[in-house]
Amino acid sequence: MLTNFGPLPLDRILGMLGMFLPGENTTAEDLRNFLAMMVREDRLDLVGGMYKLK
Repeated sequence: MLTNFGPLPLDRILGMLGMFLPGENTTAEDLRNFLAMMVREDRLDLVGGMYKLK
């Protein structure tokens, strides 16, 4: 998703997941925790509330 759309905020990522994966019940908090783990693992950057690939 970030490869195709570039940097995105949490709410936009969550909305797109809802469109691409109907029935998926990921909460904003779950997604925030997952993305935070990706940032800690140096796989993503978080700049100004926007997540982007390294």
